[in-house]
Amino acid sequence: EDACFPDRTMVLRWCKHNGLHHAEVSALENKGVDEAVETAVTLAIEEMETLRQREDEMDGAMHRPCVDDSGQW
Repeated sequence: EDACFPDRTMVLRWCKHNGLHHAEVSALENKGVDEAVETAVTLAIEEMETLRQREDEMDGAMHRPCVDDSGQW
C-alpha cells in the first residue's frame, strides 16, 4: 500500500487487539458514513446504559446494612 497509509491488515489487528471498532468511510465518496455514525451513537448509548446500571447497583449497595451470614453487624 501507499507509504503514507498503514497496512489495512495491521490496522484491523490493532483495533481488534485494543477492543476497538473499525470502519472504513469516505465522505467524499459517501461510503460508510451513515453506518459509522449509527454505530458510534449505538455504542455511546449502550455505554451510557451500562454506566447507569453500575451506578444504580452501587447506590443499592450503599443503602444495604452491613451484616454477616449470622445477621450480626
